[in-house]
Amino acid sequence: MLTAQFREDLSTEVPGAELVIRSFENSHGVRQKEYWMRGNLFQIHVEPPLEPPYELLDQDGDGQFETRLTGGAARFVVPQWALRHQGASETGEHP
Repeated sequence: MLTAQFREDLSTEVPGAELVIRSFENSHGVRQKEYWMRGNLFQIHVEPPLEPPYELLDQDGDGQFETRLTGGAARFVVPQWALRHQGASETGEHP
């Protein structure tokens, strides 16, 4: 279930860029944050209730989250492809 959505204008650093963060929590207590830029999902922060949190990253824009970062602390990583690539749904439903 979607619990919150935030938008931040990053156009001073990256022309035309807006960061969207969507927070979810499922019935098992797993919390998740999705990080979107220019209509592309590039990072997911996952907080399982009984395990350390971790980040999943799509390093090359292919939709596969091939990199997993662990260590407990939330990290925000924007791959270069997300800064350049214009997503299919810039203003629409996703996010």
